Amino acid sequence: MCISQPTSVVEELNEKARLLSKSDPDSAINLLKKSLEIAFQKNDMAGEAKTYSNLGILYRRTGEMDLAFEAYEKALEISLENEDSVQVAKIHENLGHLYQRQGNFGIAIDHHLKSLKIREDLKDADGRARSLSNLGVICTIRRIHDEALSYFNESLAIRQRMDDQEGIASVSTNLGNLYFEMGAFDSAYHYHHQSLMIASSMEDSMSMANGLNNLGQVMMAQKDLEKAITYHNQALTLRKEIRDLTGQLYSLNNLGACQERLNNYREAIRYFGEALELAKKLQLPDETQEIYYNLFVVHNDLGQFEEALDYHRLYAGLKDSIYDIETQSKLAEAAVKFEQAQTERKLVETQKALAEERAARMVLIGGIVILVLLVCIVSALGYSVFQHQKSEKLQVEHKHKMNQQIIVDLLKDQEMESLDAMVEGQEKERQRIAADLHDSLGGTLAAVKVSLYTLHRRISDQPDTTLQVYDQTNQFLEEACETVRRISHNLSDSTLENVGLVTAITNMYDTLANTNQFEINMETSGFEDERLERTVEINLYRIVQELFQNIVKHADASKVSLYMNRFDDHISVVVEDNGVGFTYFPDRNPKTLGLASISARVKKLNGNLRIDTAPGQGTTTEINVPV
Repeated sequence: MCISQPTSVVEELNEKARLLSKSDPDSAINLLKKSLEIAFQKNDMAGEAKTYSNLGILYRRTGEMDLAFEAYEKALEISLENEDSVQVAKIHENLGHLYQRQGNFGIAIDHHLKSLKIREDLKDADGRARSLSNLGVICTIRRIHDEALSYFNESLAIRQRMDDQEGIASVSTNLGNLYFEMGAFDSAYHYHHQSLMIASSMEDSMSMANGLNNLGQVMMAQKDLEKAITYHNQALTLRKEIRDLTGQLYSLNNLGACQERLNNYREAIRYFGEALELAKKLQLPDETQEIYYNLFVVHNDLGQFEEALDYHRLYAGLKDSIYDIETQSKLAEAAVKFEQAQTERKLVETQKALAEERAARMVLIGGIVILVLLVCIVSALGYSVFQHQKSEKLQVEHKHKMNQQIIVDLLKDQEMESLDAMVEGQEKERQRIAADLHDSLGGTLAAVKVSLYTLHRRISDQPDTTLQVYDQTNQFLEEACETVRRISHNLSDSTLENVGLVTAITNMYDTLANTNQFEINMETSGFEDERLERTVEINLYRIVQELFQNIVKHADASKVSLYMNRFDDHISVVVEDNGVGFTYFPDRNPKTLGLASISARVKKLNGNLRIDTAPGQGTTTEINVPV
């Protein structure tokens, strides 16, 4: 949280809230709400922004993610209006952490890059080191190890020059995590132990708990489970003392994993169950999915196949096969944005230098002209020079505006090239995954089914319990085969290539109708004459597919309608449902991968997107694309 010497009632309340934040977060939140009232009454925009930012941090720690988003967005709005660059950089960093926690790595990187650019402009060494470290963390998560190591080493060098022990500990932790991911466990242990020693000397409970947890992970990787359990229990105790719910989730999950490896299945289920409750409360989909899988494994090991199947279905329901593809695309897009920002900054600096040089020349020329005027005392000549200077100034301003427009056009071209590459990359990766699923995994599953059938013929005279195990195993296999077929079909555009957009979407419609989950209606017109361009067909198909998937997963609807019409100059697609709806902010970047993908595809087609929805009022999505 923000630390400063209290010079007003608002800052004093923020400081008191900071001191209470770990021991009594509810009281800290009440103090910050009171601070907001006072800041608003006194028109203290800086104090209001700072208070909103600190509220966001507290809401994030207590697992109230929606409130955290609202607080950060409000703080950012006020800070931009107040032109407070330091606070804007901090809020971008906090938003980056929040999106990262939700798995939206592309948006997280965008916020961290914005924070880094501001801090570089301000020559803020401490802030720059933090932003570099944040980018390294995301690269570690995405397994881009070389980039992560570069970011961390640059951050560590800054911290060492500043002799910042707390910062050195933080970067050491990140380096430990990176080396752990790379399988270099001795290096990982060294950096985590170094971080723990610094945290202990500073009596920082949060950092000590993280250090103990990390050492426990290293011990687990080296199969020293008794030491791992000791470290994780110590971390859990500290995290309960400081009410770190997210940290408790990780400790419980790690303890469950240790017990599972020791075949203490009942203890493992208890730890995983407690971790699952926290993951749901904190709205962490990745962690929830991991715990579902862990519970599936444990129940399967116990022979509780029905419970195992239930957890596997929950796990599969959360698993999005396109997730990694879109995340890598967002990483690439964010990197391009950063390069664009760097290029733009260099162009601005070059133009500024040229302008200063031009101004110096103008001063010299002006002095000579004035001298000539004083000597010649010719007013007519003076008037002529004045007109000439005025004309030259207009020409310079005109050239400056043209240069600015060229820069804008270049950036727009780069953005469209990045978007084309991202969508094209998605399609290629879909085809590759579909082929792998169908040819490799599909073939393997088919071979397993044949072997299992042969086994059934040999054990047909065995007791009922043996046949029951066979039937349950066969059920697992049937579901796996069906899942592979469905995913392969959804990823592949072979149907689209062969029969065209309307027929492919009609097949998708028939599949939904056969589920009897919806009362579904579909109307199309204007597509009788000729096929559309391949790019248009693929993107419209993926958009409708994503909309249908969102309705199935989230809408809880009973009626769904699709209207698709082709006119002389555009195509209109409208999808309606009477489901639960949601809160949508058209002026903000989408927070979900599905909406982000739809928005990107519409933009690629130079179309426009309108979403009309509200909680409890259903959803209408309208897309218009030029042809």
